[in-house]
Amino acid sequence: MVQYDTMDLFISFYNFYFVCYQLERIIEQVNKCPSGALSYFKNSENKATEQITVESIIEPTKNGPLLVYGNILVKDAEGNITKRNKVTVFCRCGQSQNKPYCDGNHTKTGFEG
Repeated sequence: MVQYDTMDLFISFYNFYFVCYQLERIIEQVNKCPSGALSYFKNSENKATEQITVESIIEPTKNGPLLVYGNILVKDAEGNITKRNKVTVFCRCGQSQNKPYCDGNHTKTGFEG
């Protein structure tokens, strides 16, 4: 029969609880993203990617990013292609650390456009 140290079991349970708590906070933050640029996927859900059937719409925001609504393919500098759907938010200020996507740096730099 295997015996477990009570303290080891407590630490294991605490670590599991802490990770689950942090994961829920991250999910809450992603769900609050107004642009839809942040997303997550739970492996247990096995949902198909939501497809938007309308044509793409491009909307420049005042002093902010370029919003692209619809299904698009984004090709990066290395030639990798990523499928995007819903809303994709592109940097217009040139200060993003996550180009071509917006990371909010336009608000820190006072971008006007």
